[in-house]
Amino acid sequence: MKLIHVIIWGIPGVITLTAYFYDKLGNGTYSINGGRRFNRNVLQWNQISNELRREDEIYCISCLIIYCLRLWGIIRLILGFVRKYKTFHNNWYDHVIKQALLYLHSYGDSAQAFWNFILFCVCDKTVRSRAKR
Repeated sequence: MKLIHVIIWGIPGVITLTAYFYDKLGNGTYSINGGRRFNRNVLQWNQISNELRREDEIYCISCLIIYCLRLWGIIRLILGFVRKYKTFHNNWYDHVIKQALLYLHSYGDSAQAFWNFILFCVCDKTVRSRAKR
């Protein structure tokens, strides 16, 4: 488990510290003119980060949608743990809420692929342009 934390925090930390020590964080003194211009021996962090920010927007939306779709399964899990250790004398939960959460959970599990297709294929200009050819 400690190895996972070293990887998750260590690699981005090394990249960020390297950029900081070489004074490559921030906007810098150059401008980005639509095209890609790289100066010799200069790594332009803004060009890299601008490309990543465009991708990050899609990934953030994707994570939010997947979280909302998986929420029903998490609620079912928590209620299952609670019912295991504390008995309820409520048949309404067993019949109505349990069935509703089961349906929402099954929709959420199967809808992940659909929403990934919408975000990464339908909303992506590159994929749409290649599909039209």
